[in-house]
Amino acid sequence: MILKGSQRKGGTDLATHLLNEFDNDDVDITELKGTVAGDLHGAFVEYEAAASGTRCRKHLYSLSINPSSPISRKQYQSAIERIEKRLGLAGQKRAVVYHVKNGREHCHVVWSRINIKTMTAIPISHDHLKLRTLARELAAEFNLSLPPGLREDRPYDLKYKERGMSMAEKAKTEETGITPKERKKYITDIYNDSASAEMFISKMERVGYHLAKGDRRDFVIIDRYGHVYSLSRQINGVKAKDLTKIFSSLNPDNLPPAAQVRERIKAHNKDAENRLKDKLSQEKQADLQRLEGIQKRRRYKLNQERYDLELVHRTERLALHAAQLSETKSLFKRAASTVFSLIYKLPALRSVLIRFHTLPQIGLEDRHRLENEALKQRHDREKHILERKADSLDLIEARERRSLHRKYLRLSRTEKRSRQGRTLKTVKELQENITDIIKPVPKEKPSRQQRTERNLRILRDNATDLTAKPAGKGRATSLPHKDSRSQKISRE
Repeated sequence: MILKGSQRKGGTDLATHLLNEFDNDDVDITELKGTVAGDLHGAFVEYEAAASGTRCRKHLYSLSINPSSPISRKQYQSAIERIEKRLGLAGQKRAVVYHVKNGREHCHVVWSRINIKTMTAIPISHDHLKLRTLARELAAEFNLSLPPGLREDRPYDLKYKERGMSMAEKAKTEETGITPKERKKYITDIYNDSASAEMFISKMERVGYHLAKGDRRDFVIIDRYGHVYSLSRQINGVKAKDLTKIFSSLNPDNLPPAAQVRERIKAHNKDAENRLKDKLSQEKQADLQRLEGIQKRRRYKLNQERYDLELVHRTERLALHAAQLSETKSLFKRAASTVFSLIYKLPALRSVLIRFHTLPQIGLEDRHRLENEALKQRHDREKHILERKADSLDLIEARERRSLHRKYLRLSRTEKRSRQGRTLKTVKELQENITDIIKPVPKEKPSRQQRTERNLRILRDNATDLTAKPAGKGRATSLPHKDSRSQKISRE
């Protein structure tokens, strides 16, 4: 069980994200509590309208409930009730949306933090601690497993709590396929293996990172996709002032500006991605056809709703006009009974017309005018709701197309990185093999027995040479004896 919540703003963007059917297999809006609007965008617009009367900047609290194994909707509802009570959001307006992604169901809940009675925002403090405790309680109650950071056998140290990805970092991860943690570890390893600044720059350019001068910083890193990062923040254990000392031999003014490097990288990437487009075109076309089918189905449903609404509006206008015409041409009692029967036959007109018939002091013409204006206002309001749904649908479709583009952009970039990684690995293996081939084979040191046998062999060879027969003589010469040599020396 994982509970992840945060205070935020931007209700329109959040509603568009929650209704994205390309990233999710199924989207189900099960509850819109406390709002007049029956759609998610309209409900969040009401939340924002209530917050406009306060100083609250983040008027929404968004929570995702992700269980480790499937649970029932009743268990979800029980968990939502306990969570909102623990956070102090009980009785607030809320929206509940269920997603099915990769075959797993999870739930999103969005509350309005604005208390309408007091027109103040409900304070939410230490919500991460409260959600962690609730995750343990709900996991024990529903017999679910917990991630390592929430288990009792592996206590969670808040001092070393890892910061979650921001929205910008998440968007970059979706485009590149590289998380901030992976990128930081990769750059830190290259920095630790470099003996000088020049070597560091060379290794970084070899793997697609470029050093440049930033607008506000001396040194920035630009990846192969044109994203700019502060160099000091991408190296563990190194601060900006220490980085200036290490790169003292480099003058930041001699480095190219970040904007210039970005333009060059983007132009290069455009050509490279066009070459990889053909490989993924078949899969992309299949996803595009599936997405177009989803969007056509939603558009057809909206158009059908618009057609039905227009038919109802025409029927109501015609009925009201006929009733008013009969009222002007008939006696009062007969006309009154005709209008009242019309009101009860069409319940949709009851809220519009019944209040005018309780005011006998209003004249006939004035009452007819007020009835027509009231009916027109209601029809305009219903048409506005449909137009808002159409605008919301435009936003959702644009988000879905962007998700499709990001998916295949990420796949193409991952394929390109893996191809470059395989090339670098092959080059490294070739260099190692060449080094092994040209490296001289070291001579083995002979053992003691081998040295003794070699010495004896040398002595035998020398002895054979000294006792050999001289050429042209039949006898062999021998070495003089020790005694004869000593006697010769004594005689001399």
